[in-house]
Amino acid sequence: MSATEVANASLEAAAGNFGMHLEVQIIPVSDVDRARQFYRRLDWPLDADAAPLDGLRIVQFTPPPGSAASVTFGTGLTTAAPGSAEGGLVVSDIEAAHGDLTGGGTDASEIWYGPPFPPEARQPGPDPERTSYGSFFSVADPDGNTWLVQEVTARLPGRIGAAATAFASTADLASALRRAGPPTPSTTSAPGGRTCSTTPARTRTGPPVTPPAWRPSRPGRPCPRDRFSGAATGATCPRLNGVLGERRPTRLPKHSKPTHETHSKGETSWRSQARPRW
Repeated sequence: MSATEVANASLEAAAGNFGMHLEVQIIPVSDVDRARQFYRRLDWPLDADAAPLDGLRIVQFTPPPGSAASVTFGTGLTTAAPGSAEGGLVVSDIEAAHGDLTGGGTDASEIWYGPPFPPEARQPGPDPERTSYGSFFSVADPDGNTWLVQEVTARLPGRIGAAATAFASTADLASALRRAGPPTPSTTSAPGGRTCSTTPARTRTGPPVTPPAWRPSRPGRPCPRDRFSGAATGATCPRLNGVLGERRPTRLPKHSKPTHETHSKGETSWRSQARPRW
């Protein structure tokens, strides 16, 4: 069992074998309407804005596209000081996200790479190798609540399920795959000094391909491919439910006129002027 599997098993045991997911983060704000306008300017979908009781107002936004966690603020929700919250956001392209925010009029810090803390360790610009989890910038709402934006193109093993991974568009997904790069094939030494690739071969995942089966046009007809092999032995074909090669009298079409022939031995036969149908 790997270290990741051990850690996941320990978490499941501590949680009583049921899942725990972060759904809501409450942030303190001093002006609810001002904060509401700020997050609307970020193009975050508004989930709710309700005041069920006097002195209680709940405003909730969920970052797109379909984030697993929502951001909630309002009146009567928390006693924390406005502007004291910090959170993290994940994007697939740090430069595109930074340009979109600043182009829409939102103040954001410059992009940096390296450790996010302490600030003295940050290096200007995105990560030169565009390593996943390596590039950042920050943005703050009007009250000073800070969001740390991080570029993630490939998740660490066991950190998130495949079904929970989402991108805003196919272009974002394609861009993330390009930056992640192709998988590096691993090699092992083989006898004789040769190297063999251990990269698993691609396998077909579609439905099985069934070759077309020959079916007779009419029951009881001899199979064309067995006409010469089975006719001599009189083998029975269960598919045709008859004897292969058995001669059957020719049925004359109604429009044909029979002709009479007499052979040298005195035998009489009938032949049609029209060619029989097979």
